[in-house]
Amino acid sequence: MFRLHGSPISNYYNIVKLSLMEKGLDFEEIPQRPSQDEDFLAKSPLGKIPVLEVREGFITETVVIIDFLEDVYPEIPLFPADPFEKALVRRLCHMTDIYIDAPARPLLAAMFRGVPVSPERKDEIRAALERGATGLARVATPSPYLHGSNFTAADIFLYYCLSLITPVVKDQLGMDIYSYLPDFDLWRDLVAERQFVQQVDAANRAAMDAIFKQRNN
Repeated sequence: MFRLHGSPISNYYNIVKLSLMEKGLDFEEIPQRPSQDEDFLAKSPLGKIPVLEVREGFITETVVIIDFLEDVYPEIPLFPADPFEKALVRRLCHMTDIYIDAPARPLLAAMFRGVPVSPERKDEIRAALERGATGLARVATPSPYLHGSNFTAADIFLYYCLSLITPVVKDQLGMDIYSYLPDFDLWRDLVAERQFVQQVDAANRAAMDAIFKQRNN
């Protein structure tokens, strides 16, 4: 059995969690926040989550974990078999990570930890997100999923990255990122209807509610 270390407040944790569930793999969830404690750094060199514990040791970095799961359990694939089509799905995952999630990270720190972001930096972030979302829309037209009729890793990556940053971007920038992603709201609703997605989302909401309740007390 796998052991997944992390927290359901993390979109990348939820990406790995849903991938495990979609593949029908047994796993145990081990609560863990990002940490610089030496014990955790022995498992995760940068102290980041998620971490997948397997028989041989520990695997970090979400993309690497998803590749590992695909290698060890290809029976329920999250990538197409054709190398070119697989590359297109990997590109969507990469674009989501680099051009959608990464630019929004300073806004997450501002909203959840009170780290200030200057107006100039906000303008840079807005421009980066507009460029990233517009570029993504050029290479992905949901039909009904991002890469045709099959649910893939690209859907998982984008769904959980957008789930996290959309309200933050709206709060911090007054920007609706879906306005740059035509028809993606229908795709979002379709993904949200999946059985395992509903379970992961419920755990995420419960974790977030607990955090806000603790802060308000």
